[in-house]
Amino acid sequence: MLVGTQALLGEGWDAPSINSLVLASNAASYMLSNQMRGRAIRSDPDTPEKVANIWHLATVDPAGLDGEAGPDFARLVRRFSMFDGVAEDGTNVIENGLDRLDIAMTAPIADRNALTMRRACNRADTARHWQRSLGASTARSQVREVAEVGSGVGSATLHVRNTLKAAWIGSLGSGFMAAGLSVRGLGGLDAIMAIGGGAALIYALPGLVTSARLWLRNGTLERRLEAVGEVLVEALAQCDILSRGKEAYRVQVREGLRGRHAVTIEGGTRADQHRFVDAMMELLGPVENPRYILRREGEAMGFRQLDYHAVPAPLGTRKEDAEMFRQLWAKRIGPARLIFTRSAHGRTVLLRARSKSLVAGLRSPVERRSMWL
Repeated sequence: MLVGTQALLGEGWDAPSINSLVLASNAASYMLSNQMRGRAIRSDPDTPEKVANIWHLATVDPAGLDGEAGPDFARLVRRFSMFDGVAEDGTNVIENGLDRLDIAMTAPIADRNALTMRRACNRADTARHWQRSLGASTARSQVREVAEVGSGVGSATLHVRNTLKAAWIGSLGSGFMAAGLSVRGLGGLDAIMAIGGGAALIYALPGLVTSARLWLRNGTLERRLEAVGEVLVEALAQCDILSRGKEAYRVQVREGLRGRHAVTIEGGTRADQHRFVDAMMELLGPVENPRYILRREGEAMGFRQLDYHAVPAPLGTRKEDAEMFRQLWAKRIGPARLIFTRSAHGRTVLLRARSKSLVAGLRSPVERRSMWL
């Protein structure tokens, strides 16, 4: 066993046979962390099948929220955001971030440590996991910047709620009908239950049909995100913010970790990818202080529902560009109203949008990540 300082384990020191590394340093920068990790992740000519374990130590404050509070844990999150690795949730995803370890941060610390120890002991499985993930790539695969979106974000959220409402009422009605038809010898109770159940079905049927049609039109979460991405690409291309025409790009939506989805574009330059991801994060993230916002209105469970989206800054400089984006959105996603936030009325709407989107953002934030695509 070797014990070394940060200076010893830094640049210029080579020992390819090392297959375990314990990092007790508080370094969080990419350069220092990567130099120390490099001591273990280098291949060993004498052991081609080498698999290295790298341990990152952190002291967790047990009184913190969900056991995640404390500067050590914050440093660990920042460190893992800079390195890519295979996901531990059974998929072939290769991406950055601490979430890829698939460790329940609400679980007792002893259980988390036991889980990582079991994984570390099974080096052969780690090797197979890397081979499987790399084998799932293509000749054009590369590390891309993506906007990772949580479930529940997208244009069909209200349609899903309406579908659930109608399905619930319909199921309730079916239950009453079945109960009424099965009851015998209780006078008119069976008839009352059957009539009530039929009325519930009749009431639910139009909403169920309409909601199902809207849901089928908008498709799954992946299809909705793809449509939003295509609208954004077309708008950015029309404003000459991207280096090529819209035909040069293809929106990619990939399932990430814990039900989240990664959105990026294929084609164009790295700068185009950055611009697209920046715009997507503004569009689907919490509303901050945009010049224009889109407001969509619907109804769910009898309550009025409002959804707000910031018009990305590159498209909000001129009213003509913002209106063009709204028209594209209305054509592909659904009706929306464009609101200028620098007026008295717009300021009021903006404050309301901030409050609503902040709550939604805390539940399902949009994050910038890197992923092997």
